[in-house]
Amino acid sequence: MRVRTPVRRLLLGLAVTVAALSAVSLVAVAAPGPGGSSSNHGSDARPAVAHASKAARGRPGPRGKKGPVGKKGPVGAQGAVGSQGPQGQQGSPIIRQSITIDWQNNQWQGQATQEFEVPGIGKGNVTCRPPYEYSSAEKEPGGTQWVQVFPNDSTGSSSETEMWTTRHGGSPTESDISVVRTAKLLNGNYGPSFYEGMNTRSDETVTPESQGMFTGIIVSRPKGGGPDLAPPTTFVLSWHWHFANLNGEGGPSSENRCYVTGSFYTAR
Repeated sequence: MRVRTPVRRLLLGLAVTVAALSAVSLVAVAAPGPGGSSSNHGSDARPAVAHASKAARGRPGPRGKKGPVGKKGPVGAQGAVGSQGPQGQQGSPIIRQSITIDWQNNQWQGQATQEFEVPGIGKGNVTCRPPYEYSSAEKEPGGTQWVQVFPNDSTGSSSETEMWTTRHGGSPTESDISVVRTAKLLNGNYGPSFYEGMNTRSDETVTPESQGMFTGIIVSRPKGGGPDLAPPTTFVLSWHWHFANLNGEGGPSSENRCYVTGSFYTAR
């Protein structure tokens, strides 16, 4: 059967239309979508561009200088108190007081006496002065070399304070002598103190040269007996002195010198 011309034209138009629609579909598939990809499984072309830009960047430059220190910030709140640390070692149960007298060239002024405490009992001093005579009102022909105690009860009305001593040595000819003595307040007429001398002479003259040692104890008890009012104080002292021109010829000698050292011990 022979097709007429109008029909042939219609069929040809349909064919052209189909071909045109197919071409449009192919272009739509090949073109990138809104998300920048040509399909759901395609890759983005922009990372390649960024990678190329990064590869072209140069190396970092040298580190710059450190900037100035900023202002100090406010102090923070105090933290909580920490736990208590372990207890330290217990201190010595003995109180020790050391004394030293050391003068020479007759320069004893202001250096001839050292004081000490007798805890719970009183106080005292150790003195080593040479003989001197500046005037009739200011003189000490025998000097002073002693341990002197001033009890708290200066009249001895309620307590009895005593000092027991053992003295070893003395002048070069008496270096082997040992003497035990005791000293205490006799009564209020003899003043508020008592003493024991380092000098070994029994008369009033001074020993020109002496070297020796004192050991002693100071105690105090209630009048009429009873336990000690305070722990006793013990002491050990050693001395050496040399006094020249004791007869006053030429005045005090520049050779005069004295050295006393030792310690007083009291239980806490």
